[in-house]
Amino acid sequence: MIVPDGHTDPEKLRQLLTAAEETHLDFKASVDFRITKDRIEFVKDAVTMANRSPGGYIVMGVDDKGSPCIRAGTLPNPRQFDGANLNQLVRKYIEGETHIVSQIHQHDGHDFVLVWIPHHRDGLPVPMKATGQYVDDKGKDKIVFREGDVLIREGAANVPLRHVHWREILAEHDDRIRAEAEKTAQAMLRAFVEERAQAASPRTPTPLLMDMDNDTFSRAVTEHLEVGDGER
Repeated sequence: MIVPDGHTDPEKLRQLLTAAEETHLDFKASVDFRITKDRIEFVKDAVTMANRSPGGYIVMGVDDKGSPCIRAGTLPNPRQFDGANLNQLVRKYIEGETHIVSQIHQHDGHDFVLVWIPHHRDGLPVPMKATGQYVDDKGKDKIVFREGDVLIREGAANVPLRHVHWREILAEHDDRIRAEAEKTAQAMLRAFVEERAQAASPRTPTPLLMDMDNDTFSRAVTEHLEVGDGER
C-alpha cells in the first residue's frame, strides 16, 4: 500500500514503481498533450484523483504491466509537464482550484514524470464544468466526461460518484472542519493566556482544561504555580 504524502523526489518514484495501480496511484505509458485524447484523459485522471482524499499520484512512463517504457532522453516535450501547465489544463474543466506538482526523473535508463494531485482544500469533490471529448481513429466523437459529471477514483478505475462514496467523503470533510475549529479555539485560548500573563498580580489563574493543547496547558499550570495555587 502506498503512502500518498505529496513527495515527488526520486525516492518516492522508486517506491511507486514497486507498487501496483490502486486508488491513489495510476500508471500511464505515455502522454503527449499535443494530442487531444491525451489531454482529455489526463484531465479525467487528475480530477478523479483530486476528488479522493488525500489525493494521488500519476506516473507517466510505465505501461499497464508496470514496466518502464520511455527510454532516457526520449520524453516528448518535457516542458509540457511543468506543474503550471498541468494546473492550467485541468482548471479549464472544473470549478475550483488545483495545486498539481510534477517532477521529471531519469531512473534505470528511463524517463518518468511523477505527478502529485492533492485533494481539494475544502474536502469536497468537484464536478466538471465542461464536456471533454475527442475524435477517435474512426472519426467518431468520443465523450470522456460531460458537464456536471462528478468522477472519483475507486481502486484502479475512475467511476461516477455514487451514494456509497458520500459517507467517507463527508466524514473526512467533517474531520477537517473540526480540526480547523479546534486550531482556531486553541489559538484564541493561547492569546487569552498570554494576555493574562502580562496582567498585574494578584489574579485568578486560568482554569485547567482537558482539551488544552500542551503549550497552553503548560502556560496555565505556570500561572497556578506563580500565584501559589500549586495544590490544585
